[in-house]
Amino acid sequence: MKKELKGFALGVICTSIAAGGLAYAKTGSEMIEAAYNNIKIYMDGVLVNAKDANGKAVEPFISNGTTYLPVRAVGEAIGKQVTWDGASSSVYLGEVPGQMTYLTDIMDAYSSNRYAKYTPENGKSFSMGGTKYTNGFVLGSYSGEASFNLNGKYKTVTFDMGHVDGTNNADGTIQIYVDNKLIDEYEVGYSDIPKTISIPVNYGLQLQFKKGSDSGYIGFGNITIQ
Repeated sequence: MKKELKGFALGVICTSIAAGGLAYAKTGSEMIEAAYNNIKIYMDGVLVNAKDANGKAVEPFISNGTTYLPVRAVGEAIGKQVTWDGASSSVYLGEVPGQMTYLTDIMDAYSSNRYAKYTPENGKSFSMGGTKYTNGFVLGSYSGEASFNLNGKYKTVTFDMGHVDGTNNADGTIQIYVDNKLIDEYEVGYSDIPKTISIPVNYGLQLQFKKGSDSGYIGFGNITIQ
């Protein structure tokens, strides 16, 4: 079955079936002949149900010896976030250069104990070393814990960590795990200035913060994830 299409819509990525060649930048529109033949996409032997951002089925096609696949379906099949930047007409698979996303804006802990989440929307805040934070979370006294499902999408987590002002004057300890592997351990003094820390999560699935069995309150502010 063949069908003529005018130009290309966002949402296709090409993989050449013929010999490879150089890619050239191009703008404008042109008429092409597209051949549909019930082309299927498999990822590690599993059939991929190709859909667009609205959940509508998208069928791959062939044009002039090149097979065109829906970029969103392919990206998600390989575990990569797909981002469209209309200003630069660019499609990003995975990390977007310069993109800064707050962890607490996109997810909550799926398992937690003595955990309090803060976002601008809920109108709450906490302070560490005299600095106010509206994004982040606090682990309370005696074995606070928070676990997040990163779904293998991120490389690095960065945050400010310190004793929460106005809480028990007690030192604390924090252990950070990625996929149940201890990445680092920190001593947090109640009079210490907050520290900025970056943790390599390396596209892991699970991120855990575990607090020691002490009475201190430890905050994690402005947690960005890339």
